[in-house]
Amino acid sequence: MPITALRRLFPAFVLAATGLLPEAAGTEGGPTVKRRVPPSAVTAAPAPAASNAPPARPALPPLPEGVTQLEFDEFFKNPVGPHGLEITPKLASLDGQKVRLLGFMVAQEQRTPGSFLFSPVPASTHESHYALADDLPASTVRVFVPTMKFQLLPHTPGPMLLTGTLSVGNREEADGRISTVRLTLDPPDRGVTAARTTAPAPAIAVTP
Repeated sequence: MPITALRRLFPAFVLAATGLLPEAAGTEGGPTVKRRVPPSAVTAAPAPAASNAPPARPALPPLPEGVTQLEFDEFFKNPVGPHGLEITPKLASLDGQKVRLLGFMVAQEQRTPGSFLFSPVPASTHESHYALADDLPASTVRVFVPTMKFQLLPHTPGPMLLTGTLSVGNREEADGRISTVRLTLDPPDRGVTAARTTAPAPAIAVTP
């Protein structure tokens, strides 16, 4: 139907709203209606890309002689196979050896004297509510402090750099948890020093 015929049947602002007219100016005192832009013609500004980059690793002091740097992602074979978690040859070879680990002390609601849990990421547990049903990483390490075996260790936030003797193999601990990897810290007469890293949170380095 010609536009002139449509003009006689429908008001101009109806035609403009349906896109049949580029625009329609109302009569004096009436509304002015612009042509509606199809949604497909509108280009939204791209959202900023989310950064999945891990936090920057703090600068570490030189590795002491006779100590091997061990990373949490070197504990188990990846990807996980049909037999579940399997320790790597490197972890197995370091059983009974001096190693250094960088990680975080787990904030535990119920602590065990003389030991704490050490994780690759900041974590916490709520034993009174969830018991042992927590979401700690499988690579969580049980750390023993021989000189404080009868004391509850206060939580230390921020990254910690620990050096001690590694022990590998499943074992039930005093709190009922099963540990796979354990680290017994060197005694203070071997030298316990506090250190700062480039990270904003404090770090503790236990060095031989």
